[in-house]
Amino acid sequence: MNLMTGTLVFNQNCTKYSPKSDNSSLENWATCVVDCATIEACENDINEEPACNSRNLSSSSSSSAVPFTTSSRLLTSTTTTIKTKCPANYRLFVRNTVSLCIGVESPLNFVRITKEKGISLCTQAGGQVTGPENVEELNFLRNQSSIIFKNLIIVGVGVWTDGNRKPECSTKETVSKKTCQGIQAFSFTDNTLQSLNGFVFYGKQPDSYIQDCLQLMITNADTNGLFDDLQ
Repeated sequence: MNLMTGTLVFNQNCTKYSPKSDNSSLENWATCVVDCATIEACENDINEEPACNSRNLSSSSSSSAVPFTTSSRLLTSTTTTIKTKCPANYRLFVRNTVSLCIGVESPLNFVRITKEKGISLCTQAGGQVTGPENVEELNFLRNQSSIIFKNLIIVGVGVWTDGNRKPECSTKETVSKKTCQGIQAFSFTDNTLQSLNGFVFYGKQPDSYIQDCLQLMITNADTNGLFDDLQ
């Protein structure tokens, strides 16, 4: 079993990961979990503003959330040596031939962060940002985030996840194309994400060609546990 590590590459809107190419043990590139949170997620610098800034949500809004897996770690193995125990607050999931521990973590201070900051915490912890592959993973991330942000749900919290809008779906003219509808409009850096059935959107979301990133909403409203796109 290997503790997976990654390299952070900032690329235009949002950010992108690439695995270290000099280590063959990283071929099955798995995940860290969802990226970072708008409130209790990663580092406390909210003055830098690259693309996809995090934000607080008012209790009267439809709240969109920023999932975060900030300093979560990724442990992975093949099905021949499946890990049967994960660190505290993590849970074991299997994607095809890869078993991995997914969890949601945050620093002690509750601060707003950008997606870039959230991803950097995953990198520092030796992991990679991901999102829910299926509804089971989605439910786990929602429940785990709700526990972590239990005192902030009335305001609304967002958790950053993997997912960047494709360049070919980033203009007003292309956003209505069939190939740019829903989750098809986004590309993912975590290659263990295949079915993407865990990305369940709220209402008519995603709804904007200028909103390049995805976030999981953690609220006390009907938006809880659903996705929205965010600029």
